[in-house]
Amino acid sequence: MQTKQSYNKLKCLLKNDLLWKLYLRTFKSFLKSWGLQKAILPFLW
Repeated sequence: MQTKQSYNKLKCLLKNDLLWKLYLRTFKSFLKSWGLQKAILPFLW
């Protein structure tokens, strides 16, 4: 039972991680298309 719970938690975390990466990628390409990436990214990273 405990293993299943941990597995579900891990799955949830992984899903959130993938969503976050997708969001970041979209955000970066959006910035790049506006030509603002070099101006803004140093503040984000």
